[in-house]
Amino acid sequence: MNGIGFLVVILCVISMVLATASPCATLALKVPAYNAHFSPIIPYFMPPQNILGPAAALQSAANATGPAAALQGPGPAAALQGPGPAAALQPTANATSKTSNLTGTGGFLSKGTINSLIRTPTSNWIATGNWSMSVDNGSLTGFGTNMTWYNSNGKASHTHEFSNLKSAGGTIQGKNIVINGFMDVGTNHRLVWKNVPSTISIQGGKTIRISVDDNATNHHFAGQPVFGLVTSSVPCSDVPGANMEVLPSCQK
Repeated sequence: MNGIGFLVVILCVISMVLATASPCATLALKVPAYNAHFSPIIPYFMPPQNILGPAAALQSAANATGPAAALQGPGPAAALQGPGPAAALQPTANATSKTSNLTGTGGFLSKGTINSLIRTPTSNWIATGNWSMSVDNGSLTGFGTNMTWYNSNGKASHTHEFSNLKSAGGTIQGKNIVINGFMDVGTNHRLVWKNVPSTISIQGGKTIRISVDDNATNHHFAGQPVFGLVTSSVPCSDVPGANMEVLPSCQK
């Protein structure tokens, strides 16, 4: 190949190269200028704002309502917060207990008479008899009655006895005394009704009222209380007091 032919070949090759590179050159001209702050060495990259990492995923699970939320339920630590043996030992808000002691202190020996009238559909009954009560340091230590009941025409009579009074609480306020409890009721010196709910009250240190449950006594007293009078009431104590005070024993 002579020199002219070689030159022609070179020119053809250059033409082909230029024809192939021209599109890239054209695209390069259309690329917008880079921002003045853009670094050609460190690629410009802003991380997506809503991607959740491990910590965010845990925070999201706290508000989840699906299976993941179910895993957030009470674990062993929460179970320990429930009522345990210590909580079971706590008494309930409305729990009460009965005591044989009366609200009040001191002791006394009282006695008196039964003077009462009970009206029934068939006859009126008049009661006469006596009663006695002892209280030692706020605790009931004894109560009893002996009564004879006469019908109003004087043709029939029988007896009643109240005994073994067990206090379930009450109050002592000066000369006013109320005792709630259970006692036995006898007829003609024979025990008939046991543990009858009863209430005994002394008012002003002058009168006594004895009420027994009507159903528990077969309506024998027609649902009416028995009344009497206080004839004597003296303080008592088995412990000598101040200033050489020695009171009668409450055990009489």
